[in-house]
Amino acid sequence: SLSLSICQSLSLSCVYSLHSPPFQTFGTPKNHPKSKPFVDHVMSFFYLDERIWLRNYQVAWKEDKTDGEDTSLAEIGPRFCLQIVRIFDGTFGGRTLFQNPKYITPNAMRAAAKQPGVHKYRERVANKLSRLHKEEEQELEEDELDEMFKQ
Repeated sequence: SLSLSICQSLSLSCVYSLHSPPFQTFGTPKNHPKSKPFVDHVMSFFYLDERIWLRNYQVAWKEDKTDGEDTSLAEIGPRFCLQIVRIFDGTFGGRTLFQNPKYITPNAMRAAAKQPGVHKYRERVANKLSRLHKEEEQELEEDELDEMFKQ
């Protein structure tokens, strides 16, 4: 059987109250031709660092019961982390029910990484313009004796 373990902080968060995790997506359809022999599972959902962490464990039954415990958990996957960006009213659109204010898009991260380089480029262009203005200001007048010594 599939057992679900949901941490208390996930069930109390506002995100969970808007949209509970889709538990039916993790099961194998009944009488599916490629289904494997039945194994006990425990799926754990944790809410930590403003992310939903999912871990899938298999309940392993020990044949050697010398230590008094007859079961143990072995992590089998999938193992992933979900960061909620936005929750819509519809499937792929509609009214926004929740938007993560701390989420930074990859484009914004790339633009922020390029900002120090932009400052160096602007400084280089400003120096070039300054040098051209100085050369124009310091241009020497043509000397009439220059043509006299030419051969």
